[in-house]
Amino acid sequence: MNKALLDTDIYSKILKAANPTVTQNATTYRRAQGILTLSTITVMEVVRGFQRSQASRRLQTFLAAIAQEEVIPFDQPAAELAGRIAGELERIGQPIGTADPMIAAIALIKVWSWSPATRLISSVSSSSATLSPSSIGGNAFGHPG
Repeated sequence: MNKALLDTDIYSKILKAANPTVTQNATTYRRAQGILTLSTITVMEVVRGFQRSQASRRLQTFLAAIAQEEVIPFDQPAAELAGRIAGELERIGQPIGTADPMIAAIALIKVWSWSPATRLISSVSSSSATLSPSSIGGNAFGHPG
């Protein structure tokens, strides 16, 4: 099983345990990998949601839970790549927001073989965009395009 960087939507579904398929897949993944991997972007989005709804107990539970997970930071190379991804999708009329390109960029830069577990893939697949390492500057980050 390949390592995956979970986006906010998927991680929220795991936290809520409302979808049996997602829960089972997360359990299987955790057995194989030992931990779940998410980004600082997902942390920010979840914290924002708990803060907005004044759910301080759920926020504390979440913060305790992620202490056991792998949290990958958003750094300058990821910011540059996220800007390229978002800009290209906006250019072709397929904007997808801010967070998903950031999460995808983290996955693409940190370890190319990671697959971003995010709706970005379906958004890109349904558009006319071709996101390859070379089309979004992947060669600049050491990956052959």
